[in-house]
Amino acid sequence: MATFDGLFDPAKVAEKRRQDAEKREALARIKAWAEELLPEPARGRLKVTVNEVVCGDPACAPIDTVVEFWGELRTGFGMPSRAAEVTHADLVSFLPDEDVLVAWARGFDAEWPKPAPPPALKPEFSPGDDVEAWLGGQWQPAIVTSVWHREKGWPLDAYVPYRVDVVDTMRTCYAPTVSHVRARRRSRLRSRSRSRSRSRSRSRDRGDPPGAAANGIFPTPHEPSWRFDVGERVACKMGEDTWLPGTVELRDEPDPAAYPGFALLPYVVRIDDGFRMVSAARDNDAFIVAERDMPVSAEGE
Repeated sequence: MATFDGLFDPAKVAEKRRQDAEKREALARIKAWAEELLPEPARGRLKVTVNEVVCGDPACAPIDTVVEFWGELRTGFGMPSRAAEVTHADLVSFLPDEDVLVAWARGFDAEWPKPAPPPALKPEFSPGDDVEAWLGGQWQPAIVTSVWHREKGWPLDAYVPYRVDVVDTMRTCYAPTVSHVRARRRSRLRSRSRSRSRSRSRSRDRGDPPGAAANGIFPTPHEPSWRFDVGERVACKMGEDTWLPGTVELRDEPDPAAYPGFALLPYVVRIDDGFRMVSAARDNDAFIVAERDMPVSAEGE
């Protein structure tokens, strides 16, 4: 006759009950600690819950202890260990700062961990300024809505210099570099002059060497060694042997084949026929030169 002794082991059942009781006691203890650590303005506004959560990511702990705060928002944080292993010191080290907890209690979705401070470079334009933004391969009229902007969930040191609303559609967009936004232009000749002087004055104000990249976001895509400013006359290589003259329209153009903002092309050049915009993949003589240095063979074409 078959026996089923393995289906019911009193020792295993007792151990399971002991572990469950230990877990309940630990969760209650952590909850009490968290409530005691809440700053006075947040008490009564935030309800604390503590649970163990199985983490499916092999890079993290198998079990996380998650502390959540319930109010106008649902916020919280996790600790990479079982509840029974969490000490008071662990909780204190993971607990958000007082100002973050107070912000959560008041309904503001403050970031935690806190992001790095924005770059010290002051952008040329301010919220409310009328500008043009380089979007979809063309300059479009826009209004600056914020400077050194970031969104929750971005890398902690990631900022874009401008967030803008496009005038025609009122669609919100981000400018990945300062050179993707310029003053709203009235005429082409005047705009080139202003762009050149504005770009050079920015370099002088910052003490950068001539041609330094006007670029201060994360990640920095290029070393500050630009040879040409926006508005300068250059020649770009087109195909095998053809060089055509044009004007630098933009620097740090996002590479469409790369993750947005993480690989940028040095220059966008408007060819003199007025209809073509071409990108220079590298800032060297194989791709772009000053107009006066355009190869003789190309000039005779």
